[in-house]
Amino acid sequence: MAYQPAADLPASASDNDSEIVVTGSRLRNEAVQSTPIAVSVVGRRQIDDLHGSDIRALGSLIPNLN
Repeated sequence: MAYQPAADLPASASDNDSEIVVTGSRLRNEAVQSTPIAVSVVGRRQIDDLHGSDIRALGSLIPNLN
């Protein structure tokens, strides 16, 4: 799982909370509602609450994260 700090994201990506696009599951990007797999979403606030220092801490939020 790759983690990219919000500061490195384009402003439009960090401001748009209404749509989540899944990448890497197939050869094309698609909306999470159309993805036939289980998806766990972790928001910026949840990462901030973990102090973003250790990506392994996300394991407490995401079931089956390996």
